[in-house]
Amino acid sequence: MLKLSLRNKLILSALLVLAPVLILLIQNFTVLYAVRKDDVLSNQVRVAQVVGVAVDDSFDQAMGIAQSYATDPVILTFDRERINNYLARLAPIYPQYDTAVDVFDIHGDLVGSSGGFRLANVYDRAWFQDFVRGRREPIVVGVLMSRVTGKPIAPVVAPITGANGGLVGAVGSALSLQHFPETLEAVQLAPGQGVFLADRTGRLAFCTGKPDLTMEERDASGYLPIRTALEGRVFVGERTVGLFGGERMVVAVPTPKYGWVVGVSMPANVALAPVQEAMRNNVIIFATVVVFSIGLALALAELLARPLKQLSENAVAFGRGDLQRWVKINTGDELERLGNSFNAMADEVQRAMQLREQFLAVASHELRTPLTIIKGYSQLLLSRETNEENRKVLQIVVRQTDRISELVSEMLTVSELHAGHVELHRKKMDLAALTKEVADRLQMITDKHRLLVRADVETVVDADRNQVDVVLTNLIDNAIRYSPRGGDVEITVSKMDGEAVVSVKDYGLGIPEEKQRHVFEPFFQIQPGIAGFGGMGLGLFISKEIAERHGGKIWFESEEGSGSTFYFKLPLT
Repeated sequence: MLKLSLRNKLILSALLVLAPVLILLIQNFTVLYAVRKDDVLSNQVRVAQVVGVAVDDSFDQAMGIAQSYATDPVILTFDRERINNYLARLAPIYPQYDTAVDVFDIHGDLVGSSGGFRLANVYDRAWFQDFVRGRREPIVVGVLMSRVTGKPIAPVVAPITGANGGLVGAVGSALSLQHFPETLEAVQLAPGQGVFLADRTGRLAFCTGKPDLTMEERDASGYLPIRTALEGRVFVGERTVGLFGGERMVVAVPTPKYGWVVGVSMPANVALAPVQEAMRNNVIIFATVVVFSIGLALALAELLARPLKQLSENAVAFGRGDLQRWVKINTGDELERLGNSFNAMADEVQRAMQLREQFLAVASHELRTPLTIIKGYSQLLLSRETNEENRKVLQIVVRQTDRISELVSEMLTVSELHAGHVELHRKKMDLAALTKEVADRLQMITDKHRLLVRADVETVVDADRNQVDVVLTNLIDNAIRYSPRGGDVEITVSKMDGEAVVSVKDYGLGIPEEKQRHVFEPFFQIQPGIAGFGGMGLGLFISKEIAERHGGKIWFESEEGSGSTFYFKLPLT
């Protein structure tokens, strides 16, 4: 299971709730993108088709005029002077033809001109050869540069035939392509949209995005959209490199009649700007909602964590034995009911603890009197008894009576500590001297252990001598008890950071790691039920309480099988 704090869980929940919204936004953007793309491309196809029709109409008009020239009686005279004068008068009538009309005879020689081609002979031209071979329809030659204006033109040539239908010459008019963009004024172009026109060889007639093109720049025969349209297919490119760079949405269609290519393009970022703007706004709104949701989750986490933290702190204090703390939760929900249940539990436990302490106090008092009597009579009988067997029995009774008295004394001490009835009678004393005294006393009860005391420093503390004696006795007695094979017990008194420190080190059994955290708990026994490790498990608990009431501390280091070292420190005076 994923382990997260309450705050992180609420944040994660908020994000999970918003995840479907994000998915919907992405799907909406995808749909809007597709719709916008289709709309733009469809519009460009329609524009290209409209322009293609207009281009074909212009060529139809040009061919009609070329054919009318081809049947004009003056032209049919092939009289240079008459033709030149005649064309000079007609040229202003057709400004879209770049004032260029030329007449050629059957041999391709120029016999009259308004100043367009200025070619002496065109016999070897492909279009003239088509007429020689029998073609009788006009031809749109392709994109050329006018020798007069230097602008792009599209020559339209028509055959001149005699009465018998045979070829007698040709006439050509140069259709000015610089006027073509003007025909687009009737077409509704979107902002940023551009149009280009290319002839059947892929040479550009014009490009609205770049009107002044050199002849080299006009060669776009290798451009994929133009190449596709020249094959008779419509090209639709969502993201295509433009004629002169940049990412554009491009369509290219062939004109219906003459097969030229009309292309319409638009920068992709301009075409998709409305969708991107809408998405940007949606992202801003979504980010605002996310920030607001996270802020709300943090506020809610703080609102929920405060009572939970109070419950946790009180539970820890409760575990330490502080039963005087109650939680105050006024949320009006399950947390408040939980707090009330915790307080009710604390009341019940406190009453149970009070009953236990009352029982321990009463039992200890009630047991002391009969134990004292039993011990007194046993010692009296022991002093008068001469039979060795009876003396052994009486000695066992005295020892067991002392043991029970010691246990009763510990129970009474625990009860008084819990009830707060233990008063400290502090006096200045030498901790090192008391440590030596306790070690000497306990050395007398063991011949298997050697108690080594290193207490060469003067350590004056302000403490209750009897209480400190209890601590030292418990620590040294435990070191002896949990070293069943005997050996050295090292007792050291030292100074450290303004405190007196006593350490008791044995080389005995040590404490298993899983039991170490319970060592100072009341009634905890490291080796329960095993002979030689008697007691009720109260000694270290009592020692810890005494040390802390003196403003000191008790702790230990232990490794199973290698022994333990217990430390006890008190502030120096």
